Order: sequence, then C-alpha cells, then structure tokens
Amino acid sequence: MIALLPLGSAGIQPIGQGAPTSGPEMKSRISLAIVAAGGLAAVLVLVAVVAMLRPAAKPPERLQPGRWAVATGLNGQTLGTPTSTCITAQDALAANGTEDDIAAAARREGAAQSCRVTQVLIAGPAITVDMVCQGQPARSSMVYRGTSYEGTMATGIGRPNARVIAMKGQRIGDC
Repeated sequence: MIALLPLGSAGIQPIGQGAPTSGPEMKSRISLAIVAAGGLAAVLVLVAVVAMLRPAAKPPERLQPGRWAVATGLNGQTLGTPTSTCITAQDALAANGTEDDIAAAARREGAAQSCRVTQVLIAGPAITVDMVCQGQPARSSMVYRGTSYEGTMATGIGRPNARVIAMKGQRIGDC
C-alpha cells in the first residue's frame, strides 16, 4: 500500500523551514523523494493497467429500434408522404454497433445492391460510407440522433446523371 504524506508530517519539512540543505539529513530527504517518486510511478502504472483492463465503452445508441416514419426526396423534390417501417434491434446494429459492426453491415448491404464499400467514416452520430456501385462512385452520409435521423445517398458523384436522395426518419413508436 502506498501512503502519500504531506510535507511536514513524519518529521519531513520543506526546505526553508528549518530543514537541512546539505549533509546526511539532506541525503535521506533526497532518498525519500526518490522513493516517493518511484511510488508515484507505480501508482501511474497501476492506473494505466486498470484502464486497459476496463471493459470497452458500449457504442452509442445512434438509432433506437421501433416503428419509424421515413420521408425521402430526389434531387431536392419530396417523393410523396412518409412511409412507415419497423427497425429491429438487429437492424439498428448497422448504426449502433462498433466500428467493425458498422463496416460489416455496410459491406453486406452494399453487396446486396451490387456495391463495393471503399471507406466507412464514423464521427460521433455521423456515419459516412463511400462505395462504388456498378462502376459509379456513391456516398451515404447519415446523422443519427437516437429517435431521428437525416442524411443523403448520392450516386453518380461527379457525373451528369448524378442523383441525390435525401432521407429523414422519425421514431413514432414500437413495432
């Protein structure tokens, strides 16, 4: 056990308050300081080891499972009224999982759409997936807020036939 003692306790006095500045007593003060510094180093190492052994933080819940109203638009135009869909806990892992979970979900979904995922970027509630679909670059950019989300899916980036689909979702209850 390491005990930290304030200066002045156990006969240790700070320099300038009657403490020796040379000789054998000063050597023992220096030795005590080295032991204390070694003790501090041991405490710092212990803190680092405990921090490494702590379980990893749970990924944030960006998207809550439940019934959602989803509205879409193409190139700035609204496409009808919102549709209702059920997002299961398994579906929500595509937004809530670890970085590896999210990248794996993006690759599965991309493969189902004949797309190859080239990059997945995660910054807090924002997830951006770059991909190539049928030879054309595409990007999905979504921002999740637990009970709502919004984002875009752009295809044919930099080409005359480029399209941007805007999406907004709002959780409206349980499935």
